[in-house]
Amino acid sequence: KHLGLARSGSLRMRQVDVLRVTRRTMHQKFMVHPESRDVFNGSANLSGSASSRHAEDRFFFKNDEGMTRAFREEFEFLWGHAGDGS
Repeated sequence: KHLGLARSGSLRMRQVDVLRVTRRTMHQKFMVHPESRDVFNGSANLSGSASSRHAEDRFFFKNDEGMTRAFREEFEFLWGHAGDGS
């Protein structure tokens, strides 16, 4: 599912890079905060219904340098290869 135009436009206004790929879907969901070395990962969408209507996994790794590095590398790989067909 792609970000709606309103939502992606709002992110761009806040100077957040948004990469739109139309021919396939990136399903990975994770957030990395490299300064605090925190990682959030799981099957849940970041929505209210993910918490209230569905049984989904969520994992939070706090102050974990190894996890932060691994997820940051995965993000860089996915971002770098999203449009090239790899």
